Amino acid sequence: MYVEQARSETSAMPAASQVLAANQHYSAGNRPGIDGEVKRDCFAKAEKLLADVLRQSPEHSQALGLLGRIRLDSRSLEQARELFTKAVELSPEEPQLLCNLGYLALIEQRFGDAEGHFRSALRLDNRNASAFLGIAHVLAGQERFDQAYMHYRRMIELGYVWPSIFAGITHCCEHLAIDHYNTMIADDLLFLLGHEQITPQRLATVVADILEHKYAALPADIELLEVAKSDQLLLSACDRILLPSTEIESLLIYLRSKVFDTVCNSGTLSDDHQQLALALASYQVRSGCLFETSEQERLQLDIIHQQIARAATAGSIANGSMVDELAGACIVVSMFDILWRQPYSLLLAALDVADWPLQCQDLLQRSFYDFMTDENFKQQFSEKKAELLLAANDIPLPYPTWQSLPVQDEGLLVEALQRRFDVDLKTEHAMVAIIGSAADPQTLAFAKSFTDSTVLVVDFDLCDLAYGARKAKENGLENIVFWPLSMFSQYIEDGNRFDFMRIDQWSANDETNEILLGLFRDALRSDGVLNIRLNHAHAALNAFGADHSNGQAIWQSESPGHYALQQIRAGYLAAIAEGECAELARTPEFYSLHGFRKLLSARAVAEELPRLLGALANEVQWKTLEAQNVQGHSTHRRNSAQAWQRMTHLEWDAHNGSSWYFRKR
Repeated sequence: MYVEQARSETSAMPAASQVLAANQHYSAGNRPGIDGEVKRDCFAKAEKLLADVLRQSPEHSQALGLLGRIRLDSRSLEQARELFTKAVELSPEEPQLLCNLGYLALIEQRFGDAEGHFRSALRLDNRNASAFLGIAHVLAGQERFDQAYMHYRRMIELGYVWPSIFAGITHCCEHLAIDHYNTMIADDLLFLLGHEQITPQRLATVVADILEHKYAALPADIELLEVAKSDQLLLSACDRILLPSTEIESLLIYLRSKVFDTVCNSGTLSDDHQQLALALASYQVRSGCLFETSEQERLQLDIIHQQIARAATAGSIANGSMVDELAGACIVVSMFDILWRQPYSLLLAALDVADWPLQCQDLLQRSFYDFMTDENFKQQFSEKKAELLLAANDIPLPYPTWQSLPVQDEGLLVEALQRRFDVDLKTEHAMVAIIGSAADPQTLAFAKSFTDSTVLVVDFDLCDLAYGARKAKENGLENIVFWPLSMFSQYIEDGNRFDFMRIDQWSANDETNEILLGLFRDALRSDGVLNIRLNHAHAALNAFGADHSNGQAIWQSESPGHYALQQIRAGYLAAIAEGECAELARTPEFYSLHGFRKLLSARAVAEELPRLLGALANEVQWKTLEAQNVQGHSTHRRNSAQAWQRMTHLEWDAHNGSSWYFRKR
């Protein structure tokens, strides 16, 4: 009786009130990062209200339009088109209904039609934010990025904080052509770097370009240290991102040497240079200690190391009497190396991070305490034994490193695969394995987004596994675990199977790749989906160029040490200075020592990929589902024989696809 009464009361509501209530549910369901179950519940409530309205008033244009937006969000495009068209026919002077048609056209990449609908809406209401944003999206879709940038920028100026605005302006920043220093753009980038809805590393290229032009334009008699110490964009960038520019790399090395000279001459790190020193130290940690240390710097650093060790041994760290003085020394050391791998590191553990001065706590967390956490994680695996045989500075540091996960809505992987590929996994909870990208934020974002999944991440580097596990804990993710290959192999041998597997990067070790091949054949259930992403190997081939004649010189051992990597990289820096390897100079991995190691590995593996993929080529066992290009757009669907042939001949360019989906028959 209560349910009937509630239904009666709902039906008795005026149609306008019901549509308003439905819109509130719809808006609540579209909040950034909302729980997937809550989103579905909000949409269901909205649909129920709209169904009541349309049962009483089948030609209620607002109800038709809102129901169409719900269908659009679920990618039921034909249903959305029918609802939007009918709504506009009923109320042709309603701007929002025209915008709905515009966003449908955007999704279908009919940019001319989309622009027409948005401009029609603006003629009816020149302050319609949805239409103005639609024009920005159209301009971005047409690759008119400078114009689109100004549209997104205007919306931010007006106080709009919609996620699609920040996604749009970030996309534009990745494509802006910078030919001079622009104060407005520099100020914008400083704002965007610190915004919670932005993935900072996506701004790296444009930030590097702006900074390059700024410092190149300075008069020759200007002391760069005096400019840099108060350059908020440079300081913020060093703290948050890697800058893909050899010119900026040279600038940072120069600035580090100048700060270090002042410390050696005065015996202390002055307040005037502290913020810059913190930024440079943060950058060195993020880059995996990329910058080389000269012999003279090494000798002077030894003196500082001895001072820290004496103070720590004397017990002054434990009682806190010299923490402020030691903080400056620790900042200086961190400009060259992480604190965790110094001989006195365990003595520093007598202090919690909160015991250090506030201004250096973030750096100490990154340079010491985070690595202490990661070390505890590594100890549980047998692979740690091999790491113990390495010199301290030969132990890889994680790449990539990041501060926050991309904002994504939650969803259901089982439903997504069913909708996209018409694959029935015959389960409500998907088991997922992701290979080779433990430190990548997109791997954790996958687990956060697909709440119906348990994600097992396998990697070949303990440092990346430890980093991923720590970041997962920091972000409250409980449906993701991180294992080395040995544990993954045992898990498969025990009879466990997966519904979805993704390979992001192969190992540099041929024997390891042979193990992976066997696991792929056994690990997927029937009707399970295999995604092979070739982006990383493809990027490595492009970055280093097509000439493979010096492949042995590039990759002389399975895991070259710190010094060997720096020497190999120095050769490429020289080539870049001569105008060669231009794409390598813009590749983010080149600016992290472990990232560079991964690039070298990917290039070496690229020569083996035809054989590796050929070993999997079995059209009786695999059905091709889809190929995507590097922009993520579906390019074609082919039979398995054709698809494997293309893959094993390394035809992975933007037209032929860089990500392939297969279903196990």
